[in-house]
Amino acid sequence: MHIAVTDGDVSGYHSEFRKSPKTESKKEKFIVETDGHDFEAENILSGDGISCCLCDLADHFSFFLTSTGISAKRQISESIFDI
Repeated sequence: MHIAVTDGDVSGYHSEFRKSPKTESKKEKFIVETDGHDFEAENILSGDGISCCLCDLADHFSFFLTSTGISAKRQISESIFDI
């Protein structure tokens, strides 16, 4: 996971991380950026992404389920009963 904590433009590091040779060599799965208020993340493998206020990140927990080995993210995130 590439993580950037900034004091300005949250999306400023996104393309830089995407092009980084370390992203491929380390087989990174996520690019994550935050400035302590805004939060952005992309799943490099699927192309899915989220952009939200950091305080709302808990509402998007299912986005990171693939990092724990749970591959049924879509079904879980669509089922209010499972949430």
